[in-house]
Amino acid sequence: ARESGDHELLTGLIAQQALPMLTQGRFATLESWLDALPPQARAVSAWLAFWKGACVMVRDPVGAREHLESALSSAEAADDAAAAYLAWAAIVDSFLFLWDDFSGLPQWIERFDRLRARFPRYPAPQIEAKATSAIMGAMTYAAPMHPAIHAHYARCAQLAVTLPDDNDRATALLNAALYSVWCGSDEDQDDANRSIRDVL
Repeated sequence: ARESGDHELLTGLIAQQALPMLTQGRFATLESWLDALPPQARAVSAWLAFWKGACVMVRDPVGAREHLESALSSAEAADDAAAAYLAWAAIVDSFLFLWDDFSGLPQWIERFDRLRARFPRYPAPQIEAKATSAIMGAMTYAAPMHPAIHAHYARCAQLAVTLPDDNDRATALLNAALYSVWCGSDEDQDDANRSIRDVL
């Protein structure tokens, strides 16, 4: 499909293979497929922009935001809750991965509130787990006194163990554990410790 220039066929192939390729660490191959598509095709497709951002994230988290923000805008325009939540969570992750400047996170915490108003029902439990992990991390680092943080903590600790990807599960548990250590009660710390033990 790539060699033939059949962009429609290549787009379908990417849709089928992107997730397993990312799980296998085949970022460069997937990105080469995405780059074979016309730039305007990626710009208007939430999922293509999301996959491109996911590929760039591994080497340049800041650079990935351009693609992920495009994915989020396209997802909202298309009423695609799944793509919107995943793109938003990846944007937050780009700040957490760098772990150096959290000043940009408050605007994304506010954006999360708008997403929840727009899409009050999560399209799948794993997407809820990803989004809850991200908002937990964002609030822990940028808004630890936020009135909703404890509710997000409780949900994050509950859902973390359902994530199939080891890295996603570890990130969710870390976000919950950091909150419990820095801001939570003794009971919160016990809950976090139990969740971590359940995974180990």
